[in-house]
Amino acid sequence: MFQAFPDLDRMRRELRDEGVAYMATINALTDDAARPWTAHPSFGDEPQPAGAGSGFRFGYPDFENAP
Repeated sequence: MFQAFPDLDRMRRELRDEGVAYMATINALTDDAARPWTAHPSFGDEPQPAGAGSGFRFGYPDFENAP
């Protein structure tokens, strides 16, 4: 697709024609393999990672001074 640069019209056509099908394939793969984030072992009855929780930022001295 991007090999067509600087032909922007050709790039748009290729993205529309090939890109949409590619994204549909990626979406199907992720739909098949995706799991909810709450299914991760860090949640539920499993032990929490060290430093987990709303106060984690206090473990990083420079984080407090971030804008």
